Amino acid sequence: MFGFSMIKSLRLFPLVFILIWMNPVRSAEEVNNRINIGILGLTPYGFKTKDGRDAGYIFDITGEIRKTVKFPGFDEILPVKRLLRELNTGRLDCSIMARGPITEKSFEMLAPIGKEVEGVVVPRAGVKLATYDDLKKLSIAVPDGINIDAQFDKDTSMHKFTSNGYRQSTLLLKNGRVDAMYGAWDSYLFNMRQVGLKRRDIGERYVFTKSSMWLMCRRDYDNNVVKRRLIEVTNELRDRKVFKKIISRYLGEYE
Repeated sequence: MFGFSMIKSLRLFPLVFILIWMNPVRSAEEVNNRINIGILGLTPYGFKTKDGRDAGYIFDITGEIRKTVKFPGFDEILPVKRLLRELNTGRLDCSIMARGPITEKSFEMLAPIGKEVEGVVVPRAGVKLATYDDLKKLSIAVPDGINIDAQFDKDTSMHKFTSNGYRQSTLLLKNGRVDAMYGAWDSYLFNMRQVGLKRRDIGERYVFTKSSMWLMCRRDYDNNVVKRRLIEVTNELRDRKVFKKIISRYLGEYE
């Protein structure tokens, strides 16, 4: 005859089976192919919406890559200094950032996403900016903490007004409080849409820098299986215009 303890064990068996089925043991391949991706915490790249959701075109692009490669790990939006620190310490493995001398030295470039970013001065309509000296005639809103061009950043002859962010800089231009605004073109495109500033309300931008956005990983991340798959998927999604459709939701037709 079955003892009470054996009967109890048999009754529990279906529950144990269900729990195992719902929580399968991860294979060694899944564990080894874990990839953690950091996202720049700045509009329109990665940010929190008013209702607390994560959003941004780099956040959404990262999500598409994650969904396609199917590797475990997490994606996290972080301020730029913390993002770089977490990449350097190894808590994060990869990110999508602007390619330039600093990132090329620190990270391995995997694949471009098909998007360029610019550091600019955006004037009000009717103001023409042909040379650097033309900027000296203007009052320019500069978001606090934003440094893009070393000459401009150190130039004390400029009439600069420090704002508390891209949105305030955009509102200052819209309301006629300044002649121009300095910073990242994508961030201004996004905020212009938010506050109702039309393209006809601004003049041709003065471009300091132009860089392409790349998926890149820390140099000591040595999982070649993951890196090859990331390159393959990024190229595929870019060529299918998946990334461009995502970006247009935030910036409009930027090209």
